[in-house]
Amino acid sequence: ANGDTVYGWIVKPANFDPAQKYPVAFLIHGGPQGSFGSNFHYRWNPQTYAGAGYASVMIDFHGSTGYGQEFCDSIQDNWGGWPLEDLQLGLADALENYPWLDGERVAALGASYGGYMINWIAGNWPDRFTCLVNHDGLFDTEFMYYSTEEQWFPEREFLGPPYESRESYDRWNPAMHVDKWQTPMLVVHGELDYRVPITQGLATFNALQRKGVPSRLLYYPDENHWVLTPKNSIQWHETVLEWMTESNPYRPNQAETMARFGWRGGFSVRGRGPDFRVSVRRPRVTLRTQVDMPEWAPTRRGLRRSWRSMIRRLRRHERRH
Repeated sequence: ANGDTVYGWIVKPANFDPAQKYPVAFLIHGGPQGSFGSNFHYRWNPQTYAGAGYASVMIDFHGSTGYGQEFCDSIQDNWGGWPLEDLQLGLADALENYPWLDGERVAALGASYGGYMINWIAGNWPDRFTCLVNHDGLFDTEFMYYSTEEQWFPEREFLGPPYESRESYDRWNPAMHVDKWQTPMLVVHGELDYRVPITQGLATFNALQRKGVPSRLLYYPDENHWVLTPKNSIQWHETVLEWMTESNPYRPNQAETMARFGWRGGFSVRGRGPDFRVSVRRPRVTLRTQVDMPEWAPTRRGLRRSWRSMIRRLRRHERRH
């Protein structure tokens, strides 16, 4: 946007095969004064999605840190402007230049400001993504001002309090665009979040439900703006990946499936629909199982159950022999 150079990251999926098409996890960072970098963390780690068979795409939109103060400050009174344009141009550029990215299966995920952007996308880019994930995101900019413990921040970003800068709060308010919401959304929020209070998440979920948009709420009574407890973090990742998989059914390639289940033998995938079969071969034994799915492309959850069943049968066989 604005003729500025904007940078991004792409993380290839595990066991990458350039001949395959991979669904995309489009990650949107928070802050908004933040940045994606070459680091490793258990929260919002692109390797999580790469390991699940997704290609991760991340754009450092206007407002991101590391590109000069002017670039960082450009998001003031511009929350849904240049950053959204950067995301649109960045994703389009990635899809054009990397043919193994599947533009028909793109999920967008974000937390905090990234969650705000998910709500903004729902009303201003409503037909692009197969599903959305909103973690601790803003729903109503004005009410957010009156409920957050960090009032100085919205005053900086929206040029004052709402009663002095009404136009700015209204211009960038996701709640003003709920009439256009249509993309399935997973909403995650913690009760102890005082930065973006729980009412923002509940309002988002209520709006989705009232509109009849497919949606789910994951509520943590013991978490704040971040999910910090290990067991909750595991549940968070499982729930998010399950939500993405439901909207992005896929047919795994051989290397990917072997790596996921740590299988040393061979296997094959054949057929469609009720005839979709997976065979696993080890010395002395060949086992087959059937995945009964209503569509030709099984979900990861269905395949996982099928593989686990075969693994149990193989282990019993090996114990007997």
